[in-house]
Amino acid sequence: MFLYWKSSPQGKLWISESGVRTLLNEKLPEGFQCKDVALWDEKGLLVPRIGFPEGSDAADRERLRSAAELVRRLLAPLGFEAVEVMWLAAEKPSEGGSLEKMLHDPRAWGGAAALLVGLVHMGVPGLVRALVAGGIAFGVAWFVLDVRGRMMVRNILRRLRG
Repeated sequence: MFLYWKSSPQGKLWISESGVRTLLNEKLPEGFQCKDVALWDEKGLLVPRIGFPEGSDAADRERLRSAAELVRRLLAPLGFEAVEVMWLAAEKPSEGGSLEKMLHDPRAWGGAAALLVGLVHMGVPGLVRALVAGGIAFGVAWFVLDVRGRMMVRNILRRLRG
């Protein structure tokens, strides 16, 4: 995804979130991982969200501080007004497979209950129609909310207006 940064006389300047994430993941010490990047263009603030190694805590502050300084040094040449590292706790690796993950996920239970109630109340044809309508709504929302989709909508509207 590309993040809008600022405008100049030559045009708009966008930055690649995946490019920044890849750069940081290649340079960060073992155990640290850039999960994603946010950009607050009105402040010129870049916020990389970094997962720190499992078992790190306040006693490991020096290691976290040096990793944050490395991130700032790597991103300083890009010209952002500020870089603020946000720390995320590392996810514990799952010991079980995907079925075990699903059994402990409330969204899976909610989806299963919704499917069962839909099947009982609407029958198979009604449930299929509801699932198709939900899929279409998801696709339209994704298209409109995604940066590329918004750009396509703007281009279409611009062409229609003449």
